[in-house]
Amino acid sequence: MNERGLVVELMWLAETRYPEPDGRPAVGCLEWIAVQLDSYATVREVLEHAADLRVTSRAPLHYLTCDASGACASIEFLDGQLVVHAGQDLPVAALTNDAYAGSLARLKQHVGFGGSEPLPETRGSLERFVRAASSVQSPDPSRPAVQHAFETLAAVANGSYTKWSIV
Repeated sequence: MNERGLVVELMWLAETRYPEPDGRPAVGCLEWIAVQLDSYATVREVLEHAADLRVTSRAPLHYLTCDASGACASIEFLDGQLVVHAGQDLPVAALTNDAYAGSLARLKQHVGFGGSEPLPETRGSLERFVRAASSVQSPDPSRPAVQHAFETLAAVANGSYTKWSIV
């Protein structure tokens, strides 16, 4: 998070395929985050400049960025192309380890999101996304927001694979 309220989070996404070399300056996947935080204050600014740099890395990641206004966007690199979900295309500000479009398709199969399946309890990426979405959409107003956020992260942790939780 930077001093202007922009935050960029990352998640592993095995299907990530970064762009092929071209004329743009190349940066690593973590350097890309640093550039965003050093340069911008809003999600709008990040998205305006998201394609200015070419990400190159062996670590397949995707990103969730949010700003002080509450605007959020997911940023992925699929088949060498920048893929962004923001505004109405990002109905839930959450990521797990599947591409956002697939996660959203799975979400729509569950109660409360247009489907009939109950909330899943297993540790799969898509199941964790559904639980995160449910928690984000239905916060308990009687609990402090920070407590709710940590409880949400604990509920979607992936065993020993989860190394840190940041609120």
